[in-house]
Amino acid sequence: MNQLIADKQWIQYHYPLLMNSLFYLSHNKTVSYPQLYSDRQLVFENITDYYSSKVDIKSFQRNPKRIAIVAGQMLSPNHAPTMLTLNYLKSFIAYAPEYEVKVFTEDHFHYSTNEVAFPSCYSSAVSRTCKPLHAEFLNMEPNIYYSDVSKEREFRIQEDINTVVDFQPDLLLVIGSDYSFIAAYLGKMLPIINYTVGGAANPSNADVYIGGYEKEVILKEYSQYAIDNVNYHKHMMGLSFPKPVQALSRIDYKLSQTDYVMVTVGNRLDAEMSESFIDLICKFINNTPNVKWLLVGSAKHKYIHNKYNTLINNNQIIMMDYISDLPALYNICNIYINPFRQAGGFSGYMAMNQSLPIVTLYNKSDIGAVVGANFACKDIETYEQELHRLYTDNAYFNIVSTEMKRRVTQNYHFKNSIEDLLRIFTLARNAFDNRNSMVGQ
Repeated sequence: MNQLIADKQWIQYHYPLLMNSLFYLSHNKTVSYPQLYSDRQLVFENITDYYSSKVDIKSFQRNPKRIAIVAGQMLSPNHAPTMLTLNYLKSFIAYAPEYEVKVFTEDHFHYSTNEVAFPSCYSSAVSRTCKPLHAEFLNMEPNIYYSDVSKEREFRIQEDINTVVDFQPDLLLVIGSDYSFIAAYLGKMLPIINYTVGGAANPSNADVYIGGYEKEVILKEYSQYAIDNVNYHKHMMGLSFPKPVQALSRIDYKLSQTDYVMVTVGNRLDAEMSESFIDLICKFINNTPNVKWLLVGSAKHKYIHNKYNTLINNNQIIMMDYISDLPALYNICNIYINPFRQAGGFSGYMAMNQSLPIVTLYNKSDIGAVVGANFACKDIETYEQELHRLYTDNAYFNIVSTEMKRRVTQNYHFKNSIEDLLRIFTLARNAFDNRNSMVGQ
């Protein structure tokens, strides 16, 4: 980060490096540091300053009934931010049809050909290739704009900005796009709401930050990065789940009916499962009869192979790639165990919908707020106790199972979520007006 901040000669190559710094943390267990967020923001400001002379922004009239959702990427509906965005598109039509909502996808993990200048560059699928999946989910032609990743960055930014301006939105709802060129360049003209989907969001120019975390949890995380004065509001999010497509059998995974099956799901498990978490779970497996652990998602699991290879050989730990029909898999499991991570929400919510008890920390993960303070664990010691209680106390297990299903189906309806978003829109407009009134003072 220090090199990027100091470098003024090769700024056109900085954006892929900035975005890859997110991958280095989430996939490679790169060590963070307190000034990371502020350093990233400085790098991004240098990038936007570099392109500002190359971007022409037309003036436009805000339409109070038009909402622009800015998405970092739109992938398969199994991708949690994509599922969230698609559900908002559907729900505005159902519960607030007076609003026109359009998604603008920046594809921030797919870089332009003229800006990649280093090896081992992480990237992602092109969102446009997933358009048929979006149309199938919505059961209609999706009102989604996909950035043209074949264009050089300056022309791509200009086209993205022009498309948003032509739409004439009243505000921007940014989902999973912390380093958004659209938000950076239109922030002086529009209120911005930043929806954090994996912990503290980049402290950019948003007027309001929202998410499913409890306020004290997210502000504590911001304080670790020396960031204060974040205007955060907990959002009553909506949840919608697919039904099981197939009927899986325990025999398919060499499991017996007497096995007690735990499951953990994630796309970044190598980074999200700490050694202390793995040690805790493997201790439980070794000390408890008939316990099996399914690990779902692409990962190398080097630590487990090196230290607990016997459990793998005995089929007590079963590793598999991610499968789309998670509800069917959950139907052959007993409980869902969440690592000590910030993410993992949607896979956990789906498990709740299949009546699986969730073992998770309350003050660490986004799923903790949905599980609730009465059932989420306050610390690692309580986490271990919960594992044992669910295994030994059938009456308690049934209570938790019933409560998980009730909480996720009754408390998080999209009608309530849209009503809450409209409330937050008002807060953002007021904050935007206050921000503009202070310019020049």
